[in-house]
Amino acid sequence: GIVSMFDGCSSLTDISSLNKWDTSTIKYTRKTFRSSGITSIESIKNWNTSNFLKTDEMFKSSKVENFKPLENWDISNFETSTNIFALTPTNRNIDLVPYDSWLSQKSGWSWNWNYSSFASN
Repeated sequence: GIVSMFDGCSSLTDISSLNKWDTSTIKYTRKTFRSSGITSIESIKNWNTSNFLKTDEMFKSSKVENFKPLENWDISNFETSTNIFALTPTNRNIDLVPYDSWLSQKSGWSWNWNYSSFASN
């Protein structure tokens, strides 16, 4: 996995080179970009996320301003996503997260706005 790979890298602002990563076998992405300086995730919108299981705090406390580019992520295997978008500039703004597209993929899941989490009911 890529757990905590860029956690705390506040000087990391450009992740455009990550668009070529083969993420098809990655399962764990917890805290990958937590507290990083990235503001855009456009370059990772086409990642193959079909095997991602645990994405807790993946972007927590990052500077990302819009998570809509993740609308097309395949989240069908997500098991936990606690605090995935917590404490970001988009915190609790339904217009800046992949709300509808993710809900349509995960029956029985919902957004918990108190924790900026997406989880099973």
